[in-house]
Amino acid sequence: MSIRRRATIVFLIVNAITVALIATSVFNETRDAKDRLKQDRDTIAEGTVEVLANSFKVSMEIELLRVLNESGVGSKDGDAYNEFAIALALSDLAYWDEDPLVTKYLDRVFFVRFSESDVNRCNPRPGLILSGEESATLTKKFLREHVAKADGIETVANDSGQVVVYGMVDPAVSPNWGYYFRMNPTSPLSFDPGESVQKILYIAVPGMLLLLLFLYFFFNRLVLEPLTATEKAALRISDGDYDQPLPYAQRKDEIGSVARAMNTMMAQLREYRTRMQGHVDQATERFKKAEQHLVVSERLAAMGRIAAGIAHEINNPLGGILNAIRKLGNKDLVDDRREKYQLVAEDAVRRIQTTVKRVLATSPRHQPQVETVDLVVPIDHARELVAHKLRQDRTELVVELEDGLRIVGDSNELSQIFLNLLINACDATAKCDKGRIEIQAEAAGDEVLVVVSDNGHGMPPEVRERVFDLFYTTKKGNAGTGLGLGIVHNLVTGHGGRITVESTPNKGSIFKLYLPRRRSE
Repeated sequence: MSIRRRATIVFLIVNAITVALIATSVFNETRDAKDRLKQDRDTIAEGTVEVLANSFKVSMEIELLRVLNESGVGSKDGDAYNEFAIALALSDLAYWDEDPLVTKYLDRVFFVRFSESDVNRCNPRPGLILSGEESATLTKKFLREHVAKADGIETVANDSGQVVVYGMVDPAVSPNWGYYFRMNPTSPLSFDPGESVQKILYIAVPGMLLLLLFLYFFFNRLVLEPLTATEKAALRISDGDYDQPLPYAQRKDEIGSVARAMNTMMAQLREYRTRMQGHVDQATERFKKAEQHLVVSERLAAMGRIAAGIAHEINNPLGGILNAIRKLGNKDLVDDRREKYQLVAEDAVRRIQTTVKRVLATSPRHQPQVETVDLVVPIDHARELVAHKLRQDRTELVVELEDGLRIVGDSNELSQIFLNLLINACDATAKCDKGRIEIQAEAAGDEVLVVVSDNGHGMPPEVRERVFDLFYTTKKGNAGTGLGLGIVHNLVTGHGGRITVESTPNKGSIFKLYLPRRRSE
Protein backbone atom coordinates (compact mmCIF):
# COMPACT_ATOMS: atom_id res chain seq x y z
CA MET A 1 0.00 0.00 0.00
CA SER A 2 1.34 3.46 -0.90
CA ILE A 3 2.25 6.09 1.69
CA ARG A 4 -0.46 8.36 0.28
CA ARG A 5 -3.16 5.82 1.05
CA ARG A 6 -1.72 5.02 4.45
CA ALA A 7 -1.56 8.69 5.42
CA THR A 8 -5.13 9.25 4.25
CA ILE A 9 -6.40 6.26 6.21
CA VAL A 10 -4.52 7.34 9.37
CA PHE A 11 -5.88 10.89 9.10
CA LEU A 12 -9.43 9.63 8.63
CA ILE A 13 -9.23 7.19 11.54
CA VAL A 14 -7.70 9.77 13.93
CA ASN A 15 -10.26 12.42 13.03
CA ALA A 16 -13.15 9.97 13.19
CA ILE A 17 -12.09 8.76 16.66
CA THR A 18 -11.57 12.33 17.88
CA VAL A 19 -14.94 13.55 16.62
CA ALA A 20 -16.67 10.44 17.97
CA LEU A 21 -15.14 10.87 21.45
CA ILE A 22 -15.97 14.60 21.57
CA ALA A 23 -19.51 14.05 20.28
CA THR A 24 -20.13 11.16 22.70
CA SER A 25 -18.88 13.19 25.66
CA VAL A 26 -20.92 16.24 24.69
CA PHE A 27 -24.10 14.29 24.03
CA ASN A 28 -23.78 12.41 27.31
CA GLU A 29 -23.24 15.59 29.29
CA THR A 30 -26.05 17.45 27.54
CA ARG A 31 -28.39 14.50 28.00
CA ASP A 32 -27.68 14.42 31.72
CA ALA A 33 -28.05 18.19 31.97
CA LYS A 34 -31.32 18.05 30.04
CA ASP A 35 -32.64 15.33 32.34
CA ARG A 36 -31.77 17.36 35.41
CA LEU A 37 -33.22 20.50 33.87
CA LYS A 38 -36.40 18.67 32.89
CA GLN A 39 -36.91 17.50 36.44
CA ASP A 40 -36.41 21.04 37.73
CA ARG A 41 -38.58 22.47 34.95
CA ASP A 42 -41.39 20.02 35.65
CA THR A 43 -41.29 20.95 39.33
CA ILE A 44 -41.34 24.65 38.50
CA ALA A 45 -43.90 24.17 35.73
CA GLU A 46 -46.41 22.67 38.13
CA GLY A 47 -46.31 25.80 40.30
CA THR A 48 -46.23 28.02 37.20
CA VAL A 49 -49.30 26.34 35.72
CA GLU A 50 -51.17 26.75 38.98
CA VAL A 51 -50.24 30.42 39.24
CA LEU A 52 -51.13 31.10 35.61
CA ALA A 53 -54.35 29.13 35.90
CA ASN A 54 -55.42 31.14 38.96
CA SER A 55 -54.47 34.33 37.16
CA PHE A 56 -56.56 33.37 34.13
CA LYS A 57 -59.45 32.24 36.35
CA VAL A 58 -59.54 35.53 38.29
CA SER A 59 -59.11 37.62 35.15
CA MET A 60 -61.85 35.75 33.29
CA GLU A 61 -64.21 35.93 36.30
CA ILE A 62 -63.66 39.65 36.45
CA GLU A 63 -64.24 40.09 32.76
CA LEU A 64 -67.29 37.82 32.81
CA LEU A 65 -68.79 39.70 35.77
CA ARG A 66 -68.17 43.00 34.05
CA VAL A 67 -69.82 41.78 30.87
CA LEU A 68 -72.81 40.44 32.80
CA ASN A 69 -73.21 43.70 34.67
CA GLU A 70 -72.87 45.78 31.53
CA SER A 71 -75.48 43.58 29.78
CA GLY A 72 -78.02 44.48 32.47
CA VAL A 73 -78.54 40.87 33.53
CA GLY A 74 -78.24 39.98 37.21
CA SER A 75 -75.42 37.80 38.22
CA LYS A 76 -77.68 35.06 39.49
CA ASP A 77 -80.39 35.34 36.89
CA GLY A 78 -78.71 32.91 34.53
CA ASP A 79 -81.77 31.93 32.57
CA ALA A 80 -82.83 35.47 31.62
CA TYR A 81 -79.82 37.03 29.92
CA ASN A 82 -79.10 37.09 26.21
CA GLU A 83 -76.32 34.58 25.50
CA PHE A 84 -75.57 36.05 22.10
CA ALA A 85 -75.08 39.51 23.56
CA ILE A 86 -72.82 38.14 26.27
CA ALA A 87 -70.72 36.19 23.74
CA LEU A 88 -70.41 39.28 21.56
CA ALA A 89 -69.37 41.38 24.52
CA LEU A 90 -66.79 38.79 25.59
CA SER A 91 -65.25 38.69 22.11
CA ASP A 92 -64.88 42.47 22.02
CA LEU A 93 -62.80 42.59 25.16
CA ALA A 94 -59.29 44.02 24.64
CA TYR A 95 -58.19 41.63 27.35
CA TRP A 96 -57.58 38.87 24.87
CA ASP A 97 -55.09 40.98 22.86
CA GLU A 98 -53.49 43.26 25.43
CA ASP A 99 -52.83 41.08 28.43
CA PRO A 100 -49.26 39.72 27.94
CA LEU A 101 -49.95 36.52 29.85
CA VAL A 102 -52.96 35.78 27.67
CA THR A 103 -51.17 36.40 24.37
CA LYS A 104 -48.18 34.32 25.46
CA TYR A 105 -49.62 31.38 27.38
CA LEU A 106 -53.32 31.07 26.49
CA ASP A 107 -53.91 28.81 23.49
CA ARG A 108 -57.66 28.03 23.40
CA VAL A 109 -60.61 28.99 25.71
CA PHE A 110 -64.39 28.91 26.01
CA PHE A 111 -67.00 29.53 28.75
CA VAL A 112 -69.73 27.08 29.68
CA ARG A 113 -73.19 27.94 31.01
CA PHE A 114 -74.91 25.11 32.80
CA SER A 115 -78.69 24.96 33.20
CA GLU A 116 -80.94 22.23 34.42
CA SER A 117 -81.81 21.13 30.91
CA ASP A 118 -78.86 22.15 28.74
CA VAL A 119 -75.15 22.94 28.51
CA ASN A 120 -74.12 25.88 26.30
CA ARG A 121 -70.62 26.92 25.27
CA CYS A 122 -69.61 30.52 24.68
CA ASN A 123 -66.46 31.23 22.70
CA PRO A 124 -64.88 34.63 23.27
CA ARG A 125 -63.58 34.96 19.67
CA PRO A 126 -62.87 32.78 16.61
CA GLY A 127 -59.09 32.67 17.14
CA LEU A 128 -59.57 30.92 20.45
CA ILE A 129 -62.05 28.27 19.25
CA LEU A 130 -60.94 24.62 19.50
CA SER A 131 -60.57 22.51 16.34
CA GLY A 132 -63.57 20.54 15.25
CA GLU A 133 -62.01 17.18 16.14
CA GLU A 134 -60.99 18.27 19.62
CA SER A 135 -64.27 20.13 20.23
CA ALA A 136 -66.23 16.99 19.34
CA THR A 137 -64.66 15.14 22.28
CA LEU A 138 -65.94 17.77 24.74
CA THR A 139 -69.51 16.52 24.88
CA LYS A 140 -72.17 17.88 27.17
CA LYS A 141 -71.81 14.76 29.31
CA PHE A 142 -68.08 15.35 29.64
CA LEU A 143 -68.59 19.00 30.58
CA ARG A 144 -71.22 18.13 33.26
CA GLU A 145 -69.08 15.33 34.70
CA HIS A 146 -65.82 17.26 34.74
CA VAL A 147 -66.25 21.00 34.49
CA ALA A 148 -69.53 21.34 36.45
CA LYS A 149 -68.32 19.10 39.23
CA ALA A 150 -64.76 20.47 39.41
CA ASP A 151 -63.59 21.27 42.88
CA GLY A 152 -61.69 24.46 42.30
CA ILE A 153 -59.07 24.51 39.55
CA GLU A 154 -58.26 21.15 37.94
CA THR A 155 -55.42 20.59 35.49
CA VAL A 156 -54.74 17.70 33.14
CA ALA A 157 -52.27 17.06 30.28
CA ASN A 158 -53.80 16.20 26.92
CA ASP A 159 -52.32 13.83 24.27
CA SER A 160 -50.01 16.56 22.97
CA GLY A 161 -48.56 17.25 26.40
CA GLN A 162 -50.34 20.61 26.73
CA VAL A 163 -51.87 21.62 30.10
CA VAL A 164 -55.67 21.88 30.16
CA VAL A 165 -57.33 23.82 33.02
CA TYR A 166 -61.05 23.76 33.83
CA GLY A 167 -63.34 24.58 36.69
CA MET A 168 -66.35 26.69 37.79
CA VAL A 169 -66.51 30.44 38.14
CA ASP A 170 -66.74 31.78 41.68
CA PRO A 171 -70.36 31.37 42.78
CA ALA A 172 -70.28 34.96 43.95
CA VAL A 173 -69.92 35.97 40.32
CA SER A 174 -72.27 33.46 38.74
CA PRO A 175 -73.19 30.00 39.95
CA ASN A 176 -73.86 28.56 36.51
CA TRP A 177 -70.72 29.53 34.62
CA GLY A 178 -67.61 27.43 34.08
CA TYR A 179 -64.51 27.72 31.97
CA TYR A 180 -62.22 25.47 29.93
CA PHE A 181 -58.89 26.70 28.56
CA ARG A 182 -55.71 25.20 27.21
CA MET A 183 -52.25 26.65 27.74
CA ASN A 184 -49.47 26.92 25.19
CA PRO A 185 -46.67 24.31 25.57
CA THR A 186 -44.07 27.08 25.58
CA SER A 187 -42.46 27.35 28.96
CA PRO A 188 -40.24 30.12 30.23
CA LEU A 189 -37.76 27.37 31.20
CA SER A 190 -37.60 25.59 27.78
CA PHE A 191 -33.79 25.80 27.52
CA ASP A 192 -31.58 23.16 25.84
CA PRO A 193 -28.03 23.20 27.34
CA GLY A 194 -26.64 21.07 24.49
CA GLU A 195 -27.82 23.38 21.73
CA SER A 196 -24.82 25.70 21.89
CA VAL A 197 -22.39 22.78 22.08
CA GLN A 198 -24.05 21.13 19.10
CA LYS A 199 -23.64 24.33 17.12
CA ILE A 200 -19.95 24.26 18.00
CA LEU A 201 -19.77 20.67 16.76
CA TYR A 202 -21.49 21.64 13.52
CA ILE A 203 -18.71 24.15 12.99
CA ALA A 204 -15.88 21.98 14.35
CA VAL A 205 -16.55 18.87 12.23
CA PRO A 206 -16.39 20.67 8.82
CA GLY A 207 -13.39 22.57 10.16
CA MET A 208 -11.62 19.31 10.99
CA LEU A 209 -12.45 17.96 7.54
CA LEU A 210 -11.00 21.08 5.94
CA LEU A 211 -7.94 20.70 8.15
CA LEU A 212 -7.64 17.09 7.02
CA LEU A 213 -7.78 18.14 3.36
CA PHE A 214 -5.19 20.84 3.99
CA LEU A 215 -2.86 18.41 5.76
CA TYR A 216 -3.37 15.84 2.99
CA PHE A 217 -2.50 18.26 0.19
CA PHE A 218 0.34 19.73 2.26
CA PHE A 219 1.76 16.24 2.92
CA ASN A 220 1.16 15.24 -0.71
CA ARG A 221 2.97 18.29 -2.06
CA LEU A 222 5.93 18.25 0.29
CA VAL A 223 6.48 14.48 0.74
CA LEU A 224 4.48 12.18 -1.53
CA GLU A 225 5.11 13.93 -4.86
CA PRO A 226 8.91 14.10 -4.29
CA LEU A 227 8.92 10.42 -3.30
CA THR A 228 7.01 9.52 -6.48
CA ALA A 229 9.45 11.57 -8.58
CA THR A 230 12.37 9.85 -6.83
CA GLU A 231 10.85 6.44 -7.59
CA LYS A 232 10.47 7.32 -11.28
CA ALA A 233 14.05 8.61 -11.35
CA ALA A 234 15.29 5.35 -9.84
CA LEU A 235 13.41 3.39 -12.54
CA ARG A 236 14.95 5.61 -15.24
CA ILE A 237 18.39 5.00 -13.77
CA SER A 238 17.76 1.24 -13.84
CA ASP A 239 16.89 1.64 -17.56
CA GLY A 240 20.10 3.59 -18.20
CA ASP A 241 18.58 7.10 -18.40
CA TYR A 242 20.74 9.53 -16.39
CA ASP A 243 19.77 12.78 -18.17
CA GLN A 244 16.71 13.90 -16.13
CA PRO A 245 17.77 15.27 -12.72
CA LEU A 246 15.28 15.66 -9.86
CA PRO A 247 13.83 19.21 -9.53
CA TYR A 248 13.89 19.27 -5.70
CA ALA A 249 17.62 19.84 -5.22
CA GLN A 250 17.04 23.50 -4.16
CA ARG A 251 15.04 22.51 -1.08
CA LYS A 252 16.80 22.73 2.30
CA ASP A 253 15.09 19.76 3.93
CA GLU A 254 15.64 16.00 3.77
CA ILE A 255 13.87 15.75 0.40
CA GLY A 256 16.37 18.24 -1.02
CA SER A 257 19.27 16.20 0.37
CA VAL A 258 17.94 13.04 -1.27
CA ALA A 259 17.39 14.88 -4.58
CA ARG A 260 20.95 16.27 -4.54
CA ALA A 261 22.36 12.83 -3.79
CA MET A 262 20.32 11.29 -6.64
CA ASN A 263 21.42 14.01 -9.09
CA THR A 264 25.07 13.54 -8.08
CA MET A 265 24.74 9.79 -8.56
CA MET A 266 23.16 10.27 -12.02
CA ALA A 267 25.97 12.63 -13.06
CA GLN A 268 28.62 10.13 -11.92
CA LEU A 269 26.81 7.24 -13.62
CA ARG A 270 26.52 9.29 -16.82
CA GLU A 271 30.25 9.99 -16.78
CA TYR A 272 31.01 6.37 -15.93
CA ARG A 273 28.75 5.17 -18.75
CA THR A 274 30.51 7.43 -21.24
CA ARG A 275 33.88 6.15 -20.10
CA MET A 276 32.76 2.53 -20.11
CA GLN A 277 31.14 2.91 -23.51
CA GLY A 278 34.54 3.76 -24.93
CA HIS A 279 36.04 0.66 -23.31
CA VAL A 280 33.14 -1.46 -24.57
CA ASP A 281 33.54 -0.14 -28.10
CA GLN A 282 37.23 -0.99 -28.03
CA ALA A 283 36.54 -4.45 -26.58
CA THR A 284 33.81 -5.02 -29.15
CA GLU A 285 36.16 -4.13 -31.97
CA ARG A 286 38.77 -6.52 -30.62
CA PHE A 287 36.15 -9.20 -30.20
CA LYS A 288 34.94 -8.75 -33.75
CA LYS A 289 38.48 -9.16 -35.01
CA ALA A 290 38.96 -12.23 -32.83
CA GLU A 291 35.63 -13.60 -33.98
CA GLN A 292 36.60 -13.08 -37.61
CA HIS A 293 39.83 -14.90 -36.89
CA LEU A 294 37.83 -17.74 -35.32
CA VAL A 295 35.59 -17.86 -38.37
CA VAL A 296 38.61 -18.18 -40.59
CA SER A 297 40.12 -20.81 -38.32
CA GLU A 298 36.93 -22.83 -38.23
CA ARG A 299 36.56 -22.65 -41.98
CA LEU A 300 40.09 -23.88 -42.40
CA ALA A 301 39.44 -26.62 -39.86
CA ALA A 302 36.30 -27.61 -41.71
CA MET A 303 38.19 -27.63 -44.96
CA GLY A 304 40.80 -29.87 -43.35
CA ARG A 305 38.12 -32.32 -42.27
CA ILE A 306 36.78 -32.56 -45.81
CA ALA A 307 40.25 -32.53 -47.43
CA ALA A 308 40.04 -36.27 -47.92
CA GLY A 309 36.83 -35.88 -49.88
CA ILE A 310 38.34 -33.10 -51.97
CA ALA A 311 41.46 -35.18 -52.62
CA HIS A 312 39.26 -38.06 -53.72
CA GLU A 313 37.29 -35.75 -56.03
CA ILE A 314 40.55 -34.47 -57.60
CA ASN A 315 42.61 -37.69 -57.62
CA ASN A 316 40.15 -39.58 -59.81
CA PRO A 317 40.19 -36.95 -62.61
CA LEU A 318 43.99 -36.57 -62.25
CA GLY A 319 44.40 -40.32 -62.75
CA GLY A 320 42.33 -40.06 -65.91
CA ILE A 321 44.43 -37.12 -67.12
CA LEU A 322 47.71 -38.97 -66.52
CA ASN A 323 46.44 -42.05 -68.32
CA ALA A 324 45.27 -39.93 -71.27
CA ILE A 325 48.64 -38.15 -71.44
CA ARG A 326 50.49 -41.45 -71.54
CA LYS A 327 48.27 -42.70 -74.32
CA LEU A 328 48.66 -39.49 -76.26
CA GLY A 329 52.47 -39.94 -76.11
CA ASN A 330 52.15 -43.07 -78.26
CA LYS A 331 53.12 -42.09 -81.83
CA ASP A 332 51.25 -45.00 -83.30
CA LEU A 333 47.93 -43.87 -81.75
CA VAL A 334 45.24 -43.50 -84.37
CA ASP A 335 43.45 -40.18 -84.73
CA ASP A 336 40.11 -41.43 -83.35
CA ARG A 337 41.70 -42.73 -80.19
CA ARG A 338 43.82 -39.59 -79.85
CA GLU A 339 40.68 -37.43 -80.01
CA LYS A 340 38.95 -39.65 -77.46
CA TYR A 341 41.80 -39.31 -74.95
CA GLN A 342 41.87 -35.55 -75.44
CA LEU A 343 38.16 -35.39 -74.58
CA VAL A 344 38.75 -37.51 -71.46
CA ALA A 345 41.54 -35.18 -70.33
CA GLU A 346 39.39 -32.07 -70.93
CA ASP A 347 36.47 -33.57 -69.01
CA ALA A 348 38.75 -34.43 -66.08
CA VAL A 349 40.17 -30.91 -66.02
CA ARG A 350 36.63 -29.46 -65.96
CA ARG A 351 35.73 -31.73 -63.03
CA ILE A 352 38.80 -30.52 -61.12
CA GLN A 353 37.92 -26.91 -62.00
CA THR A 354 34.37 -27.36 -60.69
CA THR A 355 35.64 -28.84 -57.42
CA VAL A 356 38.09 -25.95 -56.94
CA LYS A 357 35.31 -23.41 -57.55
CA ARG A 358 33.16 -25.09 -54.88
CA VAL A 359 36.04 -24.98 -52.41
CA LEU A 360 36.61 -21.30 -53.22
CA ALA A 361 32.90 -20.63 -52.68
CA THR A 362 33.35 -21.51 -48.99
CA SER A 363 36.78 -19.94 -48.55
CA PRO A 364 37.10 -17.14 -45.94
CA ARG A 365 36.92 -13.49 -46.94
CA HIS A 366 37.71 -10.53 -44.73
CA GLN A 367 34.77 -8.41 -45.89
CA PRO A 368 31.34 -10.07 -46.36
CA GLN A 369 29.40 -9.20 -49.49
CA VAL A 370 25.70 -8.72 -48.74
CA GLU A 371 23.53 -9.65 -51.69
CA THR A 372 20.38 -11.49 -52.60
CA VAL A 373 21.22 -15.20 -52.52
CA ASP A 374 19.13 -18.03 -53.88
CA LEU A 375 18.96 -20.54 -51.01
CA VAL A 376 19.72 -23.43 -53.36
CA VAL A 377 23.24 -22.14 -54.12
CA PRO A 378 24.89 -22.29 -50.64
CA ILE A 379 23.14 -25.58 -49.85
CA ASP A 380 24.41 -27.15 -53.10
CA HIS A 381 27.94 -25.92 -52.39
CA ALA A 382 27.91 -27.48 -48.95
CA ARG A 383 26.34 -30.70 -50.22
CA GLU A 384 29.01 -31.16 -52.92
CA LEU A 385 31.80 -30.66 -50.38
CA VAL A 386 30.48 -33.38 -48.07
CA ALA A 387 29.38 -35.73 -50.86
CA HIS A 388 32.44 -37.98 -50.40
CA LYS A 389 31.90 -38.19 -46.63
CA LEU A 390 28.21 -39.01 -47.16
CA ARG A 391 29.15 -41.87 -49.51
CA GLN A 392 31.87 -43.05 -47.16
CA ASP A 393 29.50 -43.14 -44.15
CA ARG A 394 26.59 -44.45 -46.25
CA THR A 395 24.41 -41.58 -45.08
CA GLU A 396 21.41 -40.45 -47.13
CA LEU A 397 20.93 -36.71 -47.67
CA VAL A 398 17.44 -35.50 -48.66
CA VAL A 399 16.93 -31.86 -49.68
CA GLU A 400 13.40 -30.45 -50.03
CA LEU A 401 13.29 -26.72 -50.77
CA GLU A 402 10.37 -24.52 -51.65
CA ASP A 403 10.86 -22.83 -55.01
CA GLY A 404 11.97 -19.22 -55.19
CA LEU A 405 13.40 -18.83 -51.69
CA ARG A 406 15.89 -15.97 -51.60
CA ILE A 407 17.89 -14.69 -48.63
CA VAL A 408 19.66 -11.40 -47.98
CA GLY A 409 23.22 -12.21 -46.92
CA ASP A 410 26.71 -13.32 -47.89
CA SER A 411 26.79 -16.43 -50.07
CA ASN A 412 30.13 -17.66 -48.71
CA GLU A 413 29.04 -17.30 -45.08
CA LEU A 414 25.73 -19.05 -45.84
CA SER A 415 27.72 -21.89 -47.45
CA GLN A 416 29.87 -22.06 -44.31
CA ILE A 417 26.69 -22.28 -42.14
CA PHE A 418 25.28 -25.25 -44.05
CA LEU A 419 28.71 -26.89 -44.43
CA ASN A 420 29.22 -26.91 -40.63
CA LEU A 421 25.66 -28.17 -40.01
CA LEU A 422 26.13 -31.00 -42.55
CA ILE A 423 29.53 -31.97 -41.12
CA ASN A 424 28.02 -32.02 -37.63
CA ALA A 425 25.10 -34.14 -38.87
CA CYS A 426 27.51 -36.54 -40.65
CA ASP A 427 29.48 -36.99 -37.43
CA ALA A 428 26.22 -37.69 -35.54
CA THR A 429 25.01 -40.32 -38.06
CA ALA A 430 28.41 -41.91 -38.79
CA LYS A 431 27.70 -44.96 -36.63
CA CYS A 432 24.07 -45.42 -37.70
CA ASP A 433 23.11 -48.42 -39.86
CA LYS A 434 20.90 -46.18 -42.01
CA GLY A 435 21.97 -42.63 -41.45
CA ARG A 436 19.63 -39.96 -42.81
CA ILE A 437 19.98 -36.19 -43.02
CA GLU A 438 17.14 -33.94 -44.20
CA ILE A 439 17.22 -30.28 -45.26
CA GLN A 440 13.80 -28.63 -45.62
CA ALA A 441 13.06 -24.97 -46.27
CA GLU A 442 9.88 -22.93 -46.63
CA ALA A 443 8.73 -19.32 -46.41
CA ALA A 444 7.50 -18.14 -42.98
CA GLY A 445 6.28 -14.56 -43.34
CA ASP A 446 9.27 -12.25 -43.63
CA GLU A 447 11.63 -15.12 -42.87
CA VAL A 448 12.81 -18.36 -44.41
CA LEU A 449 12.65 -21.40 -42.13
CA VAL A 450 15.41 -23.93 -42.83
CA VAL A 451 15.27 -27.21 -40.88
CA VAL A 452 18.35 -29.48 -40.79
CA SER A 453 17.56 -32.77 -39.05
CA ASP A 454 19.31 -36.11 -38.60
CA ASN A 455 18.65 -39.47 -36.96
CA GLY A 456 22.01 -39.58 -35.18
CA HIS A 457 22.90 -40.17 -31.54
CA GLY A 458 21.31 -36.90 -30.36
CA MET A 459 22.33 -34.84 -27.33
CA PRO A 460 21.46 -34.91 -23.64
CA PRO A 461 20.05 -31.67 -22.09
CA GLU A 462 23.36 -30.56 -20.55
CA VAL A 463 25.09 -30.80 -23.96
CA ARG A 464 22.16 -29.21 -25.84
CA GLU A 465 22.28 -26.13 -23.58
CA ARG A 466 25.96 -25.49 -24.44
CA VAL A 467 26.01 -26.64 -28.05
CA PHE A 468 26.53 -23.07 -29.38
CA ASP A 469 29.31 -22.18 -26.90
CA LEU A 470 32.68 -21.50 -28.51
CA PHE A 471 35.34 -24.14 -27.84
CA TYR A 472 32.80 -26.52 -26.35
CA THR A 473 33.03 -30.00 -27.88
CA THR A 474 32.21 -33.56 -26.89
CA LYS A 475 34.47 -35.10 -29.51
CA LYS A 476 37.58 -36.81 -28.24
CA GLY A 477 41.13 -35.94 -29.23
CA ASN A 478 41.56 -33.70 -32.27
CA ALA A 479 38.27 -34.71 -33.80
CA GLY A 480 36.63 -31.39 -32.92
CA THR A 481 37.63 -27.79 -32.16
CA GLY A 482 34.42 -26.61 -30.45
CA LEU A 483 34.07 -23.80 -32.98
CA GLY A 484 31.71 -25.19 -35.63
CA LEU A 485 28.25 -24.62 -34.11
CA GLY A 486 29.42 -21.52 -32.22
CA ILE A 487 30.49 -19.96 -35.52
CA VAL A 488 27.19 -21.07 -37.08
CA HIS A 489 25.30 -19.26 -34.34
CA ASN A 490 27.33 -16.07 -34.80
CA LEU A 491 26.95 -16.14 -38.58
CA VAL A 492 23.18 -16.69 -38.36
CA THR A 493 22.69 -13.85 -35.86
CA GLY A 494 25.00 -11.69 -37.96
CA HIS A 495 22.55 -12.16 -40.82
CA GLY A 496 19.72 -10.90 -38.59
CA GLY A 497 18.37 -14.42 -38.02
CA ARG A 498 18.19 -16.91 -35.20
CA ILE A 499 18.84 -20.61 -34.69
CA THR A 500 17.35 -23.15 -32.27
CA VAL A 501 18.07 -26.80 -31.56
CA GLU A 502 15.92 -29.71 -30.47
CA SER A 503 17.59 -32.97 -29.60
CA THR A 504 16.85 -36.20 -27.76
CA PRO A 505 19.47 -38.86 -26.98
CA ASN A 506 19.39 -41.70 -29.55
CA LYS A 507 16.63 -39.93 -31.54
CA GLY A 508 18.58 -37.35 -33.49
CA SER A 509 18.75 -33.56 -33.59
CA ILE A 510 16.79 -30.80 -35.34
CA PHE A 511 18.36 -27.40 -36.09
CA LYS A 512 15.93 -24.64 -37.13
CA LEU A 513 17.31 -21.55 -38.86
CA TYR A 514 15.21 -18.38 -39.33
CA LEU A 515 16.86 -16.17 -41.96
CA PRO A 516 15.64 -12.83 -43.40
CA ARG A 517 13.71 -13.41 -46.59
CA ARG A 518 14.03 -11.34 -49.76
CA ARG A 519 10.65 -11.19 -51.47
CA SER A 520 10.34 -11.24 -55.23
CA GLU A 521 9.88 -7.84 -56.84
